[in-house]
Amino acid sequence: MDTHYLLAMHEIMSFQLERLGLLDACMEESTCLTYREWNGRQFDELDFLRVKKANSLGKDSQKVLRMLYETRDAWSKGRDVPVFHYATDAVLWAVAKSLPADRAALMDAVPNKYRGVASRKSSEFLTLVEKGLADERPMPIVPKGPKRLSKTRWLNEVVNQIREWRSTQKNVGRHDFLLPTNTQIKDLGFALPKSMAELQSLSVLRQWQLDMWGSEVLEIIERVTEID
Repeated sequence: MDTHYLLAMHEIMSFQLERLGLLDACMEESTCLTYREWNGRQFDELDFLRVKKANSLGKDSQKVLRMLYETRDAWSKGRDVPVFHYATDAVLWAVAKSLPADRAALMDAVPNKYRGVASRKSSEFLTLVEKGLADERPMPIVPKGPKRLSKTRWLNEVVNQIREWRSTQKNVGRHDFLLPTNTQIKDLGFALPKSMAELQSLSVLRQWQLDMWGSEVLEIIERVTEID
């Protein structure tokens, strides 16, 4: 069987990781991977608002942009080709912004490098502009984003100090993947945990990270916040 070597590889890799003190870290990360699921990117009625500068458009232009976006998505799915095969977001935005009434106005609205696409689909685009303007569906309400965390007076200093510590760790041979990411450092700067129990409750770090350098991070936070 072509899998007979896997047991030997498992034994070798386990021995090497154990020798480096990274076996527990590897097992934890591997376990986390087994819980990940990818369900695919589902179409959302708010997707057209992800087009760059969509929020700068007026109400009528946004209605047209929605119609263009939804139709382009249907076209691409029908032929199983990328959406940019028909038109990039830049083309959709330009058409929605100018609301052309004829082919000449359409060609003037679209950037030069995209005029070939606009020319091939000119009649469809003009029809979609009319349909978008006549679309009576209400515009979707954009949900508010997550509440922004409150900054503390120590945030910048804690972040800078932990980043400096991370740099020194790299200099002594610790690999990047063993050290906190910028996102983790920023989360620590907002939370300012005072104990290992508080650090664990944040779910910012893996257990192996807590074991490896959690106490060092706590010392940095304590040192910075003691300075008044």
